Amino acid sequence: MTNLSLSASQPRVLQSIDINIPQQLHQEPVLAKLISNYHLIVNFQAAVLDRKATGGGWFNLNLEGHPQDIE
Repeated sequence: MTNLSLSASQPRVLQSIDINIPQQLHQEPVLAKLISNYHLIVNFQAAVLDRKATGGGWFNLNLEGHPQDIE
């Protein structure tokens, strides 16, 4: 089993980002993939993603993790 906790001895950063989600990706687990593939801690600051939206959506997130994973 993989330990997903961030060790105090490893550098970590907190970065605020905006992610635009095009309509064709509304059904994809974009955030789940960020968390599982890069072991990030994700905190929502704001979001707009409407099921009936004809355009894309967006998220404003705080990401916490190792700098190379956030990059």
